[in-house]
Amino acid sequence: MNVIVYVEGKSDCLALESLFFDLLTAKQEQGVSIRFYPAPPEGDRKTVLLTKGPRRALNILRNQPESVVALVPDLSPSNKGFPHASKQELLQGIADIFKAEVERKGLSNLPDLSRRFQVFCFKHDMEVLLLAARERLAEYLACSGFAPDWAENVEEQNQDDPPSKVVARWFEKCGRRYNKTLDAREILRGADYRLVAERCPDCFQPLVAFLESCGARA
Repeated sequence: MNVIVYVEGKSDCLALESLFFDLLTAKQEQGVSIRFYPAPPEGDRKTVLLTKGPRRALNILRNQPESVVALVPDLSPSNKGFPHASKQELLQGIADIFKAEVERKGLSNLPDLSRRFQVFCFKHDMEVLLLAARERLAEYLACSGFAPDWAENVEEQNQDDPPSKVVARWFEKCGRRYNKTLDAREILRGADYRLVAERCPDCFQPLVAFLESCGARA
């Protein structure tokens, strides 16, 4: 089984590969390949992922019957690609684009295409995982006076002050500059993905449940 997960950027790929290292290894031993890929650098990555991702997914699914494709964009900033301000609007918008593409290509007679196409999102961006892994964040910053000052439910952080801004602000308070590509990967290395999912029940936990279920016997 081949599981292809598209996210917005390379830094997201590295962060997820680090967080899910043990799960990816276990799945590989079960014959399940899970790989993360960034959206093509053809402009705004979120817009590209939302508008072109469903078409790319369909092309893979129609030619690779053993494959599953998932899209995981950021919810923030809103209204890129098409109007959306909530998780429901974002996921439904992507599903609508995929359905329209299936109909345009005359593939409606292949019902398993929709089953093998999954959509999730980060609420409001990938850095929500760093806030959820607060113990690892504190250890990594090693900064006196560090104390979480964000929403207890990290997925309910104010969309105008998304997790990425919170993380960057704490790096600045600790005299450092946040490097998304390097720091996120290191913070999530060794973090318990199940605990992170427990602290992100609305959007991230469904992605975790999906990945854990891949290849499972019915």
